[in-house]
Amino acid sequence: MAKPGPETMLDKELLAKIEEHVVDGGSLASFAKQSGMSESTLYDWSYKNVSSLNDNMKTWRLMAKLKKAEQRAEEILSLPLQDPDGKIDGSVLRAVQKEAEFIRETLDKENYSKRTENTGKNGKDLIPLGGFNYVRPSDTDNTTSTETAPSVGEAAGSDD
Repeated sequence: MAKPGPETMLDKELLAKIEEHVVDGGSLASFAKQSGMSESTLYDWSYKNVSSLNDNMKTWRLMAKLKKAEQRAEEILSLPLQDPDGKIDGSVLRAVQKEAEFIRETLDKENYSKRTENTGKNGKDLIPLGGFNYVRPSDTDNTTSTETAPSVGEAAGSDD
């Protein structure tokens, strides 16, 4: 059996190189191949979460997807709106407009986000602040009253 080699340390410098590689769309396997490291060592570190490698991998993969999405957004926004004859291509225009709208709504929420305000008719409160119309349990004709609703203590208390 071969004697094991010196233990390689996962230091900040190596971790930064792995991060850069993964954020650029690479994997641990491709990093191992590129750097000459043992793939099994990298996967062992990831499995054991050495220096939070596994936790970081999740974040880095998300960053890679975001980076790719940003590149696609730039490509979409750079599409020519006119065909070779000078006519505006409606499908391209819609795609560019939709992408631009999405970017504005997500990156500048203060000025462009869609908001829904829930109000009653003509902007009034949904529930009147002065009270509720309710049916008293003792009312046999089930008519409503416009009196202010009793408090919890009054409702549970004795009859007048």
